[in-house]
Amino acid sequence: MPMQLTEHKERFTQVFEHMGPERVARGLTAQGYDWSSCFLALAYERALRSNRWAASVTGLCDADVQLVATAWDSYNDDTHAAFVALAQEWLETNRTHTPVPVGGES
Repeated sequence: MPMQLTEHKERFTQVFEHMGPERVARGLTAQGYDWSSCFLALAYERALRSNRWAASVTGLCDADVQLVATAWDSYNDDTHAAFVALAQEWLETNRTHTPVPVGGES
């Protein structure tokens, strides 16, 4: 049965806020599903070993690591796509501000 992401939107939002926009954006570039190439591994630029290891590296609780891993690794394309869409939606409103130099100087 596919995971209902709308039921977990608030938790995902809290996870994304904990991670910050740079990590969420980096995580979305992931192409893999194992501990060295998944969303969280790319987000934190570290190979992970397990949920508990990922929790200690990321500062997320075990349940939140499992929630992200389940959504990212879902064999149901709709669940994976919904997770990506939710992360992209969050990024749209939470991008970091890059100051523009005054006078066009770099």
